[in-house]
Amino acid sequence: YFVVWVDSPFSNYADIYGARVDTTGVVLDTNGIAISTLPGSEHHPSIAFDGTNYLVTWSDYATTYCARVDTSGVLLDSIPIVVAQDTSYESSSPSVAFDGTNYFIAWFSGQLSKDEVYGTRVETSGVVIDTAAILLSMSAYPGRASSSSFDGTNYFTVWTDSRDTANSYIYGARVDTFGTILDPAGINLMKGKDPAIAFDGTHYLLAGSNIDIKGARINTAGTVFDTVTIFSISPNRCDDPAIVFDETNYFVTFVAWPYGSYIYCMRIDTSGVVLDTNGIVISHGGVYDLGPSAAFDDSSYFVVWYHGTHETTFDIYGARISSTGVLVDTIPISIAAGSYRQWYPSVTFDGTNYFVVWQDNRNGYADIYGARVTPAGVVLDPVGIPICTAPSGQYKPSIGFDGQNYCVIWRWLPFPIRLNPMVIVSCRKTKDSAMGLSVCKTVAMIE
Repeated sequence: YFVVWVDSPFSNYADIYGARVDTTGVVLDTNGIAISTLPGSEHHPSIAFDGTNYLVTWSDYATTYCARVDTSGVLLDSIPIVVAQDTSYESSSPSVAFDGTNYFIAWFSGQLSKDEVYGTRVETSGVVIDTAAILLSMSAYPGRASSSSFDGTNYFTVWTDSRDTANSYIYGARVDTFGTILDPAGINLMKGKDPAIAFDGTHYLLAGSNIDIKGARINTAGTVFDTVTIFSISPNRCDDPAIVFDETNYFVTFVAWPYGSYIYCMRIDTSGVVLDTNGIVISHGGVYDLGPSAAFDDSSYFVVWYHGTHETTFDIYGARISSTGVLVDTIPISIAAGSYRQWYPSVTFDGTNYFVVWQDNRNGYADIYGARVTPAGVVLDPVGIPICTAPSGQYKPSIGFDGQNYCVIWRWLPFPIRLNPMVIVSCRKTKDSAMGLSVCKTVAMIE
């Protein structure tokens, strides 16, 4: 497994770190891999795998970046790639999917009461196909939190949309592999927020939060044909779901708030039946356990999250769950810990190890770091791989894998904060990592 998270040595800044965990739960990179340690703060990392490398994405509230990491935990290009930049609006909440040939990165561009959703295709070699980003949706009201999946023919990107001023709804749009937006007005899928989506070979399963964790099955035409309540602890709330498909069942993990925040998970079959109706408790609350991300290694699930309090530090933990729904690691695996904040992890699996990326504050600003973790839970990169440590801050990475390399994206906030736009960046990592490059110009790789 590869887990990514936000790492904060100082309360005001955060970096992105990662670590590999093997399938027995051994952390291979006990000190974490520094993926991004740029000045400022990086947040919300996410990770994916393309069959060869991981792609980590994150943001710094001004820019979204990405960086690729190979399965040995080496950054192919230390210069993170700027995925999106707008001189008028911020760019945020990036997500990434891989179609077997190219990546597709989607993000929000918005300011105050207006948000737009954009996307772009990126080759595994780092070439940006759509130098003029594809407009997926425009709304007069703010939207956030995107997720993407690929059905073998088209991408499906979903996001939180507030065009209805009274409620938040989850909208989606399909994009073909030529970059053509098939649903320019967006499709209203269900009431809620925090969407996560996966494809099972026939249909999509969308998970979102609306006090409870709700689900909707969607066909490849974008039509919802049934809905389900995945989990409820009413009157308490659940939020922030993540979802993966294991070739047999879906696996959904989320945050529940009975007495503080807990990390729960459960399996759902392809007909929409919840297999673990009471949920599987992975972490025990009392403090903040937040930001879960999940991957599957062909035999077990691996869930990573950040743990701590707002007054102290956040650390990255992980736990394995068998494909039959048994919690393997009753004591969570410590992936990255320190006297600073490591948070917003994202994880993917490359066929051999996991790669985790996270936002990391060890250098005083939010950077992006990563680390490989074997399926046995051994961290291969104990000090972390620095993916981006450029000036200002890098936030909220996400990672994907294309079969050869990882691609990491994140957000970057250049100084001065109030005078600079938010930029989405991706990169490939090398031994002499520096600043990011616009994804509209080139893509960096992590090796």
